[in-house]
Amino acid sequence: MKTFAVLILLVFFLSSCDKQKQSARQLVGTWDLTSYKVKNAEGLSTYATGSGTIHFDNFSTKPIQSTFQFNAALTFPGPTQSTVNQEGTY
Repeated sequence: MKTFAVLILLVFFLSSCDKQKQSARQLVGTWDLTSYKVKNAEGLSTYATGSGTIHFDNFSTKPIQSTFQFNAALTFPGPTQSTVNQEGTY
């Protein structure tokens, strides 16, 4: 019975994977903007319409990180329009 329990634990540990690495690898590529929400200091949210993309690349496992580029043209309620261009590492 002990060998069966050890075998089950061994299979469990060998088949488990790092969910953080797996999720980060699945992000790599270009994604289209479907919604954009901004929350102000009081906690009120504003949604903008517009178009844009975010691109994740350069995935590395040690440490787990990737770079991104985010470009969007947004229109907020009222006459406010904005362009967002960001890049960085997550």
